[in-house]
Amino acid sequence: MEWAMVVGRKGKRRAGTGNASLPDKEPVGGAVGEAVGGPVGGKKPAQGAATTLSQKIRKAPRTAAVTLTCLCEGGYSKHMADCRNAIVLSELGIEKHPSIRTTATGVLNIEISGPECGIKADALANKMAEVLAGREGVRVTRPVMTADIRVSGFERSITQEVRNALALKGGVCPTKVEIGPIKRIPNGLCMVVAKCPLVAANAITKENRITIGWGPAKLEFLAKKPLRCYRCQEMGHTIATCKSKNDRTGACYRCGETGHQANGCEAPFKCAVCAGKGLPSNHRVGSKPCPSGKKGKGKTPPSNKKEGKIPP
Repeated sequence: MEWAMVVGRKGKRRAGTGNASLPDKEPVGGAVGEAVGGPVGGKKPAQGAATTLSQKIRKAPRTAAVTLTCLCEGGYSKHMADCRNAIVLSELGIEKHPSIRTTATGVLNIEISGPECGIKADALANKMAEVLAGREGVRVTRPVMTADIRVSGFERSITQEVRNALALKGGVCPTKVEIGPIKRIPNGLCMVVAKCPLVAANAITKENRITIGWGPAKLEFLAKKPLRCYRCQEMGHTIATCKSKNDRTGACYRCGETGHQANGCEAPFKCAVCAGKGLPSNHRVGSKPCPSGKKGKGKTPPSNKKEGKIPP
């Protein structure tokens, strides 16, 4: 006699929707993932894996600039007139008219766009420097957008090799890399902040490690520093447009006293801005606990339009 197994309703339902509709063996790679345009194997990438690189990269400018600084009053018009009379832009390959404006620091900015804008800006800066050579208080520069990179985890004996290692990885001349003071971190190794052109910084931080000497060092792309006035130490404007009555020029960013720099200061924290306003001041000026470092704080107040005041 053969015995038959009685299957209940739940068992029948599971048997009807089981693996009967699936193939015996799934091909390597997973056709399901490929059919919907997903990755091989139908697996989703780990969250945040694709954003690690993009968070470190800042968009490089598509234009190049030449700046004219004139320390004497009312001198911009004369110097620019001499440059326009002596320089023909088309001879330098500049067909599109440049954009001219005054920056937040009060200098004249000549912005060139289009292909090979950097080469054209270099040529224009050289020509302007020739025309304005020997004039007191007049300076022509070719500013380049820079970025800060923190390099940490290297030992003391290879501090001189940091500049060359960063320049080699970023594809720039070592003179374009500025190295700050070397500091010791709690684990006994060293840390330094380097400043270099933005394009080079993006290339350097594509990987978060760099080999210096015998071992690797950690790379960190630092956030862009907010606009700060070196006269009143508040945020949102520069000394050229500062209207504050408080002159804190030369005051230490750590303790608020004068006569030294914040790099070597070991005094207790005291924010000069918050102390002047009667607020808690046991922090560094512009740091996260500082109200003056918050977005929108410390900006030059707008003129009162109701009173009909016209800005100077």
